Amino acid sequence: MNSVVTSSEMRAIEACAVERGATWQGLMERAGAEVARHAIEWLGLESKQPVLVLAGPGNNGGDALVVARHLSDHGWSVIVRAWSRKLNDSHLLEPLAERGIEISPIVGSASMEELGTRLEECTVVIDGLLGTGIKRDVDGELAEIVDMVQRSGRRIVAIDIPTGVDSDTGAVRGHALSARMTVALGSLKYGHVLHPGKSLAGDIILGDIGLSDTKQEIASGELLTEAEVKRLLPPRPDDGNKGTFGKVMVVAGSVNYIGAAALATQGAMRVGAGLATLATPGDLLPMLGAKLTECTFLPLPSDFGVIASHGAEKVRTGLEGYDALLVGCGIGKEKETATFLRNLLANSDAHVRPSARPIGFSARVSVDTDRSEDGHTKLPPLVLDGDALNIISEWEEWDKTIPQGSVLTPHPGEMARLTGSTVDDVQADRVGVARDAAARWKCIVVLKGAATVIADPGGKVYISPFSNPALATAGTGDVLAGAIAGLIAQGIGGVDAACAGVYLHGLAGEMLREDYGPAGGLAGDLPVLLARAQKSVRDSGATKEAKNS
Repeated sequence: MNSVVTSSEMRAIEACAVERGATWQGLMERAGAEVARHAIEWLGLESKQPVLVLAGPGNNGGDALVVARHLSDHGWSVIVRAWSRKLNDSHLLEPLAERGIEISPIVGSASMEELGTRLEECTVVIDGLLGTGIKRDVDGELAEIVDMVQRSGRRIVAIDIPTGVDSDTGAVRGHALSARMTVALGSLKYGHVLHPGKSLAGDIILGDIGLSDTKQEIASGELLTEAEVKRLLPPRPDDGNKGTFGKVMVVAGSVNYIGAAALATQGAMRVGAGLATLATPGDLLPMLGAKLTECTFLPLPSDFGVIASHGAEKVRTGLEGYDALLVGCGIGKEKETATFLRNLLANSDAHVRPSARPIGFSARVSVDTDRSEDGHTKLPPLVLDGDALNIISEWEEWDKTIPQGSVLTPHPGEMARLTGSTVDDVQADRVGVARDAAARWKCIVVLKGAATVIADPGGKVYISPFSNPALATAGTGDVLAGAIAGLIAQGIGGVDAACAGVYLHGLAGEMLREDYGPAGGLAGDLPVLLARAQKSVRDSGATKEAKNS
């Protein structure tokens, strides 16, 4: 399990470790040793390589001085240049002096010129300028240093996080270094897993500084891993039948977006739902029936190719016995459809209770399908995507109209409309926006995009490890929404289904890129790859287990 933390959470983790017996000096010593070790292993360079170590103020700069000592002990030729750092740390500086390591401050134009000369002479730059301690945009003299180092083309190894990257958001604060490798100390930071910080960090290696006993208690985030997702996937007993694996209803499609309905339904089926039913305008059935041969259909009243307002009653009547409901993929935003959605969600409080078999991030859920006071079947766990999100974003207090615990799957544009902000605001702080929204709406938010963010109402955040331009094509989000609904139908909770669905969808995207490259793959290629991705995850570790048995 890879925890992801903010800078303040990291400080709390370190403080907790000190309370339990560690020392600040000991943590710094271990951090520097880890960076040096990984740099030596990763670079694969022989000794006597000229290395420039840049040490800034604070702990990051202190770590850099320890790195310099360890690299020197390994036989590398090391010089240190310090920026905005008082050279009075006797316990850090005396070991450097004993080894003859040259250290001087960067102050004024003459030292800047000398820095340029040193950059020409060195092979590697160790970046210990700012780390996670950035408080404002990089400007002035530091910006000049950053730009000079970047222009040099030298291989950069960043201590904890590249200078200029906001460790809480991944944003660039004015100017930033682009590292070949970053050694994340103690725990991953959000800036390591969110763009552009993820790209600027290069190869990310987690350095162990002895904090594993404390970070799980404090960390607010988690990077999804294959092992964790394997644990989340619902069981597939040999004696199961289609009823064992749940029923999902997909309300999707309109005359302009026929493909969205097919893609969402295929996504639900390809993750293993026992039965998928597509509820769609009746006059679309000839086209969709030719494409979808494994699902059933619920023809809905149509108003010139969109779902008519009175279709809500037919959906509610048809929901008896269903375990999940997906609404929104390609339904359009016409007035009739908006009224349909309002009617469907009226008195839609789904009653969710934990089962006796908790798995993963949240307990498995089942749904009380007793009739509500108005005689309607209560809605099963709900996933809202696409046009459903666009429609509700125009309603006042829309969050009070949907069941708590529903899964919302917006892309940044839809998230901006739901929150009344801008796409730039959403992208500037994807984790913060998703976390705040999930808490406020009491729903599970899946903020799609590179490194998709899943936030639950309790404040926990899960991040996809995948960032893939091959998925930047129309319809891939419909497949994801279907996958999440299909997993919910199989009996796992909304958070677990969102995490597993996002991971499988991302892994399928990697397979798509392997087959077609970063462009040219289609959303229609994804559903079958979802099945391959799930098989890959389920089979992971099997060979090793077989050898050990």
